[in-house]
Amino acid sequence: MKPCLKRVVGTFKPFLALVKKVVFLVFKNNKKTQLKLERLAAKEEREQQQLIENIKDKKEKIEEKADSAYHFRIVSKDLVGNVAYSDDISLITPPKEKSLLQVIIKSLEDTFSWVGRLRERWSR
Repeated sequence: MKPCLKRVVGTFKPFLALVKKVVFLVFKNNKKTQLKLERLAAKEEREQQQLIENIKDKKEKIEEKADSAYHFRIVSKDLVGNVAYSDDISLITPPKEKSLLQVIIKSLEDTFSWVGRLRERWSR
């Protein structure tokens, strides 16, 4: 049985802009195997990330970048050496959101923009 992506748990938005967003993936396989998450680049170059051995279910965390597309597949290798590949999976991350500080500054700029216009009128 080839491994499959059980579910994408979700994108968790951090409160502070300094913290990266995170996506959790949950894989499922029918027997204890070594699971890997292979990230597929546009030119089919593969960067492999080793995961824990001898497991049935695995949760993987991806620290995402805004407006990015992740292409990956799950590779399962059992104790005998048989290898199975999942279908290629794509995940698109949401656009970057403004931090709380950026929202406050923008609000103040909008609120007090008339001050700049008064200065322009007086200088004429």
